[in-house]
Amino acid sequence: MRSALRAELGLRGRASLVTRRRAAAFRPACQAGASTDWGKAAARTAVDRWVKPGSVVGIGTGEIVSHAVEYLAQQVASGKLPGVVAVPSCSTAASEAAFQGLAMSSLEQHPKVDVFIEQADQIDVAGNAFLKGIRAEPVQPDLIAFRALLAAADRVVVVADGGDAVSRLGASLPVAIVAEGWEEPAEELDDMFLGDAELWRRPSEGTANPRGGPNPFVSEDGAYTLVDVRFYEGFKLYGEDEQYSRIAEEIEGIPGVLAHGLVVGRACAAVVADGEAGAVTTTELGAAAAGDAAV
Repeated sequence: MRSALRAELGLRGRASLVTRRRAAAFRPACQAGASTDWGKAAARTAVDRWVKPGSVVGIGTGEIVSHAVEYLAQQVASGKLPGVVAVPSCSTAASEAAFQGLAMSSLEQHPKVDVFIEQADQIDVAGNAFLKGIRAEPVQPDLIAFRALLAAADRVVVVADGGDAVSRLGASLPVAIVAEGWEEPAEELDDMFLGDAELWRRPSEGTANPRGGPNPFVSEDGAYTLVDVRFYEGFKLYGEDEQYSRIAEEIEGIPGVLAHGLVVGRACAAVVADGEAGAVTTTELGAAAAGDAAV
């Protein structure tokens, strides 16, 4: 039996030997749902512990990051954090920073970022691994710009909703691949995860068939499209529970792959807002310095 993408593309390749998990419903990472109070507490923790006067701060996206941007702007306005400059990861982050009145810059002007505050779509704290780019709203993720900011950051502080914290990553893994001739890298990805996941090209909006429907997403410059590796259970590689770093390396080795949403070993800390437990949990992590690890 072929995967959903192969059924649509008529791609060649070995047939899946395992179909036992195909009936399992694909479940994306939880939507942002930390209670406002606990989300704000996590945001304050991230800013208070890792942002200093004069810091260049990378700004990501997500509900908790929005709280962090608001709180950061308040601290700057009060004089407690003078000279802070924000470098947004995308247009959504830029709009948020501008709305809050933060001074903004870019990687061209500030190629070295002191701390990058980003919200995980799903996180394995013990494994120091998280996913970004699962959600297509309010806009499709710019994984290439995200990876550039990630690589420039000296420290990465990842915040998350308690519902998105798992013992093994298992949601959809977004991968940016070249738009022209996208079927070839998609086929290699499909081979890599055959029997453990299905590949679906992302539509510009809404839902569609595995080819992305009549209007598949393509970046504004026409350079790349997005495919989602939809795992049935936890992340696997060639049918085995493999280290996240190995999975990332294998994906990056495919010609035509430009970026992906799996981040391994880069966070110096994880701040998780658990509204159900009524707590904010901060975990110090052993992160590699910028430039010393594959991101």
